[in-house]
Amino acid sequence: MGKLIDSSGSTFRWLSKIKSIIHVKVPSLTYRESKHWASIHNPETGKNIVYFHPTSNGIMLFTKLNHMSDGVLQPSPSSKQWKAYPSVYTMRSEDDIDKAVQLIINSYLEDKKEKRKKQNQ
Repeated sequence: MGKLIDSSGSTFRWLSKIKSIIHVKVPSLTYRESKHWASIHNPETGKNIVYFHPTSNGIMLFTKLNHMSDGVLQPSPSSKQWKAYPSVYTMRSEDDIDKAVQLIINSYLEDKKEKRKKQNQ
């Protein structure tokens, strides 16, 4: 890591922990990083399943999940860019890592479900 210019040492550590846990739970998923965003990519579908926007005091996690599917999720900004990621979860502390991992796994499962649905059409 090191490209995420808006991050702090704390949010870098949170991302590192999330990355490690996801690697163990779903080894096929890959972590990617750019200047302002990080993502987790699903090679099975060729799509990113979540995006992270870290700041100095938190991380916004954009998911493929419907915002009504979990009480911690909020609707994503209503721009065309975020249509494929309809919900966002805001991590405010290290205690939120487990919930973030759960949402990432659920977003991965939703991505796989979308692919099956398209194949069956």
